[in-house]
Amino acid sequence: MRTLQDLVVGLVRAGLLAAGVLYAVEILVHCLSLREHARPEFDPSKRLVSAWRLSVWAGVTATQMVVRMSRPLINTLSEASADVGEWAIAHRNGHVTTRSH
Repeated sequence: MRTLQDLVVGLVRAGLLAAGVLYAVEILVHCLSLREHARPEFDPSKRLVSAWRLSVWAGVTATQMVVRMSRPLINTLSEASADVGEWAIAHRNGHVTTRSH
């Protein structure tokens, strides 16, 4: 009985993982497409399809917000990395050179 329970739990986990991957791919495809991402309309006769479209739209919107908000952080990290590289080159082999600005 224990192995049957383990099998069912494994299948449920695999199904949830597959659904998550499908959702992530759907969001990635929509983010990479060049079309406008308007909020989808809710159709009472097709509730499941409407809910799926709404969740994909929400995922695309959240992904776009994260990308927009992370750009300044990436720029700051890039500048800091360049400064560390300059410092490492200036201090290698015990030779210290002065930096003029």
